[in-house]
Amino acid sequence: MAEAAKNSHYIKENKFGLGRPYLTVPSHGLPGASSFYAKPLVHLDFPSFGESAETADVLNFLEQCDNFLDIWPLPNAELLGTLSTVLRGPALSWWKAERAKTRRPSRRPLCQHFS
Repeated sequence: MAEAAKNSHYIKENKFGLGRPYLTVPSHGLPGASSFYAKPLVHLDFPSFGESAETADVLNFLEQCDNFLDIWPLPNAELLGTLSTVLRGPALSWWKAERAKTRRPSRRPLCQHFS
């Protein structure tokens, strides 16, 4: 149970109605300390990336992703799915095209099963 909770992330709604993965990590106090003295939870958002094509912005996004994943590692399947929710604009179009090249035929989008 603890392992499942460690590797799960949550989707929150933003003002555009789009989900964005985030997590809340306990910021542990001293072992055995009462909850009165415990530190508050730390809230982290998975970084997002969109309209910019500047090299510095791309590198900054990748560094933010590395920092997030150092704190909260995601299994490969979750990470690949997460990227579809945090990329915007041309970055999302590129990501979808790359995923389509490598996606197994049995993993068609649900809407294609009914057409």
